[in-house]
Amino acid sequence: MIDHIYDWLALLGRWAHIITGVAWIGSSFFFMWLDSGLEKHDQLEEGVEGELFLVHSGGYYKIHKKLFGHGQLPKMLHWFKWEAAFTVITGYFLLGVVYYAGGSTMMVDDTIANISGALSIFIGLGGLIVSWFIYDWVWSNLGRKGYLPTLITGILILLFTILFTETLSGRAAYIHIGAMLGTWMVLNVWVHIIPNQRKMLNQAKENEPVQYSLGEQAKYRSVHNNYFTLPVIFIMISNHYPMTFGHEFSYVIIILMFILGAFVRHYFNLTNNGEASKLWVFVPAGFALVIAFMMTAPDGSFTHSPSLEKKQHSKKSHMHAGHQHASKNAATNNTTPSETSEKKTLEYTTTIKGSVYFDGVIPSPKKLKLPGACAKQHDGDVFQNDVQLNGNKLKNVMIYISQGHEQLSRTAVPTTEIEIDQRGCIYRPRITVTRAGQPVTFINSDPIFHNVKANARRNKKFNQGMPRKDQRLTKVFTKNEITVHAKCSVHPWMGAHIGVFDHQWFSKTDEAGNFQLPKLPSGEYTLTFWHEVFGEQNKQIFISNEKEVILDHHYN
Repeated sequence: MIDHIYDWLALLGRWAHIITGVAWIGSSFFFMWLDSGLEKHDQLEEGVEGELFLVHSGGYYKIHKKLFGHGQLPKMLHWFKWEAAFTVITGYFLLGVVYYAGGSTMMVDDTIANISGALSIFIGLGGLIVSWFIYDWVWSNLGRKGYLPTLITGILILLFTILFTETLSGRAAYIHIGAMLGTWMVLNVWVHIIPNQRKMLNQAKENEPVQYSLGEQAKYRSVHNNYFTLPVIFIMISNHYPMTFGHEFSYVIIILMFILGAFVRHYFNLTNNGEASKLWVFVPAGFALVIAFMMTAPDGSFTHSPSLEKKQHSKKSHMHAGHQHASKNAATNNTTPSETSEKKTLEYTTTIKGSVYFDGVIPSPKKLKLPGACAKQHDGDVFQNDVQLNGNKLKNVMIYISQGHEQLSRTAVPTTEIEIDQRGCIYRPRITVTRAGQPVTFINSDPIFHNVKANARRNKKFNQGMPRKDQRLTKVFTKNEITVHAKCSVHPWMGAHIGVFDHQWFSKTDEAGNFQLPKLPSGEYTLTFWHEVFGEQNKQIFISNEKEVILDHHYN
């Protein structure tokens, strides 16, 4: 029931946010158009800046814009301010319900930055507050308009965009960038636009000289809001499209969309002002759109990140490699598998099996706050499953021969599909091992939107949405890679690792923490153990026609 209440709070909060946002943005667009469309002529009475005639509902409206200080003030003036106030109130309510209430669940993505939930909230809220004071100081002290404050504002947006995208999960980062601009817009209304209008109104009431410069200052802030609007709307809808916030260069995508949105808005403003030459606007706008389109190609054809490997493994704790010998027989044949002359006479007789143990202090798992549709599929609380133990035996450890197998004969690549299910907002299994060339099928068993983003260094990257329940997506990884990291950008805690091997001598520990490798001929090999948290460790082993070698490994 609590999850159901939570979902309804998020739904109603989002609905209210959209309603108030539409009202605010609509009035902003209308008044920008109204100011540009006012007709000025000699017949206007004193104090009237312009007039306009609008057709609607079977008649027309005659609108005069009358300046303060000319003639008697009307008894009732309608202020457009509460739309802005309730937009930011509902927006911050949504931030609290969707992102902050779950602690680190929605705010933190360990592949981006391994930080606590409290720190992520501090970065988010702190960025919203600090950015406003910097932005406001720039425009209050470096001029009401001009290239310098505009340039500084662009740099400010870029810096905070990088801050959010390099510390928070993709969705959280984008939402906080939108909340930052939304905060600026609302405070522009309540700190500058409305107070300046009130000062002018009071001056008119007291029959004092009206400072029309106050209106000009308010107008500049209103223009800022006008140009921020389309980027903010893009951010509001982008959380349905993980190709944007889930991209490894998500800050570049959003900056390109800022450029696109601002220039599109500029085109309409030029049109409203009657500018004849305005098609040049589509050059930077189109350039930004084409680059964003190419960068977000599903197979990652246009992007490559050399630093991705470092990012993916940022949370690993690398330990010293243990060098142990499983068995050694001095009387055995000293020839190695790398000698091609021995290739035809090798006998594949030895099976390596064993268990992997964890002897250290078990890390405290992170509690997850799941969407209602996923939470009801679990009994009780759900925790991050990157470390799973059966007693003191460690599950989800990949074991494979990393050296010494180069000249051995490979078996045919299996044609059976390896399945990775997204069920209950958890990847199952979390660790998968497969042959290069073997089909891997991702399944969405949840009634909510997921996506699969494959962070690969040697294989093709992809980032594809899976909006439908029981939808299947089949991919083939063709090159040896340890590991391809698959994740859902919509739900940042969802992740899985896929070990892709160009040979058959690999395995992973099962539910009991045990493993077994296919048979090997006698020789010297490097046996590698890989775990997503505890890192990679190697053992040098030598086998000589034993039927079975029992080899246990310990992480500590």
